[in-house]
Amino acid sequence: MEKTDLADFINFSENPIDNISWNNEMRNEYNKNGILSLKNFLTEDSIGMLQEESISKIKYAYFNPKKHNVYLKPNDNSFPKDHPRNINVLSSKGCITDDIISKQSPLRIVYNSLIFKNFISFITGQKKLFPYEDKLSSINIHYTRKGEELGWHFDNSSFAITLMINDVSIGGEFEYTSQIRGEKILKTKEYQNVFNVLNDNFSTKITSMKAGGLLLFNGKNSMHRVTKVKCNETRVLAVLAYNNQPGVSLSNSAQMTFYGKTDN
Repeated sequence: MEKTDLADFINFSENPIDNISWNNEMRNEYNKNGILSLKNFLTEDSIGMLQEESISKIKYAYFNPKKHNVYLKPNDNSFPKDHPRNINVLSSKGCITDDIISKQSPLRIVYNSLIFKNFISFITGQKKLFPYEDKLSSINIHYTRKGEELGWHFDNSSFAITLMINDVSIGGEFEYTSQIRGEKILKTKEYQNVFNVLNDNFSTKITSMKAGGLLLFNGKNSMHRVTKVKCNETRVLAVLAYNNQPGVSLSNSAQMTFYGKTDN
């Protein structure tokens, strides 16, 4: 897609993602902080289109309140129940899958854009990006209503891309830690860090995204969550997911857990 067409959806005047000098600045910020927040990334027209689409399709959303540990893995019986590896938190948001999102949606236009993919590749240090092979996982829209939240967790992938469609006035904030696990951090220290975060005894940061904002986050080694929505509004967020190799599908069991269905 040419830039002239993509400019209907991406605000290039504030976010010149095809400019190498600007991109270098953004990459340095991402590498330093593990997070890159870009305000007004989408144009006003595309925000309006996405708000209309998300409202009309919330009836298809799969809401499955679920308890899970921060590692998003089955509990490990080799540890006590109150060990950080086994402590459960609650996630209660809803989700619609790629197959429900319109072929003409701004999300799909941006997701498939070579300019956008080159930008994300450059910032994250990936050679190339590929969509999920399955029909459900590449683009999702998440809904968080009053009293709902996304519990503390680490991501399985090295980076996550989100676009805010509708922000809320009270609650629904993105809260995250510094890097608290990794090759240079001992497991005992990692578990102590996790325990402290879960007990509100660890320094965290909060960013409040507004509609049209993009957040690029390295969540593999940094715990993060979305705090409970505390107003009669719905937080709506799009997640754009890529892989660094072709042919990757989310497992059927994972599809059932997150989406309540499979693509076959």
